[in-house]
Amino acid sequence: MADQKQVFANTAIAPSLTGDDESPPLSLESDNVFAGIGREIRRIRKRRQMTLEEVAHAADITTGYLSQIERGLAGPTIMALKRIADTLRVPIADFFQDEETVTPYGLVRQDERPEFRHPVTGHAIQQLTRTYLGRMYAAYYTLQPGESTERMSHMGEEFAFVLHGEIEYRVGRTSYRMSDGDSLYFEGIETHCVINIGSERAEWIWVSAF
Repeated sequence: MADQKQVFANTAIAPSLTGDDESPPLSLESDNVFAGIGREIRRIRKRRQMTLEEVAHAADITTGYLSQIERGLAGPTIMALKRIADTLRVPIADFFQDEETVTPYGLVRQDERPEFRHPVTGHAIQQLTRTYLGRMYAAYYTLQPGESTERMSHMGEEFAFVLHGEIEYRVGRTSYRMSDGDSLYFEGIETHCVINIGSERAEWIWVSAF
């Protein structure tokens, strides 16, 4: 797969969604990237034991369009990708895999961390594990003052450890104010997001186990 730091470089054409989605097609670098996203969606869908029809209906897209995405024949719009991720209960980042690092195990040097730039928020996330293929995933997050992550909900358990700054972790209907050295453990199925409530850049480690 192409360098994840550049996967949103060029514009691609995607079939229309059903409904009133007006989001532009997801900008990707090549057909190989489409194929990689499609393979991951198919793999996760099968792991969830869901049919094409079930996922397409829940994501408000046509079954044919989802089939084309899974086969790498169509590029998803940002909203389509988010709806599919929500339906499969995984972060959007799970769809972006590096074919050259297919094993989830191994050493990750500080200057060699794979980087994913979220297609919705634009935030850069550095992976501390080689891929998203294992039962556990860890990442290094940063947020500028006032910024927040998207709200998400997915299977598995999560753990967060604050390295620097002040953040507010909103999990379900509960908010947790956290600063240097604080940690939090919760069920990922609870809708959650993070907000930088401090005056400095916030840094924290996020771990998810499936």
